Amino acid sequence: MDFDLPHGILIADRTPVTGAEYLAFLAASAILALTPGPDTFLTLRFGAHHVRDGLVYTVAVALGVMAWRCLP
Repeated sequence: MDFDLPHGILIADRTPVTGAEYLAFLAASAILALTPGPDTFLTLRFGAHHVRDGLVYTVAVALGVMAWRCLP
């Protein structure tokens, strides 16, 4: 059974995901979730010089994430 989406994208019947594909997806997801981002490195860098700078940067990152989340 095939059908067209409004934007012309064709969706066909899907085959089930194999166990190996599922494990590969879980492994890639875990690696991406555990890998620190640039925020972590900059927080450690600023915090290594002065604790106050690290705390200020931490609050700034948290506010930025909250503002990004609140955007429509």
